[in-house]
Amino acid sequence: MSDSLDLAKLRGEYPAWMIRPTAQGASFMATRADRYDLSSQELGAGLAMTLIEDDVEGLAEALAGQARIESAR
Repeated sequence: MSDSLDLAKLRGEYPAWMIRPTAQGASFMATRADRYDLSSQELGAGLAMTLIEDDVEGLAEALAGQARIESAR
């Protein structure tokens, strides 16, 4: 499956994140689109405002990790 199809799938699964390739096109990133900051407790729990990974699969894993942290709270 191509990166563009994978990105479209991720965008559907994680609508609260803005998901795109980096400007250089070598990596992929996701930035929270539904909020502008995280509390110190949220940061301490492992939540992030922006995720950057080398490939779409890595980004999918990172987004799933964020979802797990959020659901455990």
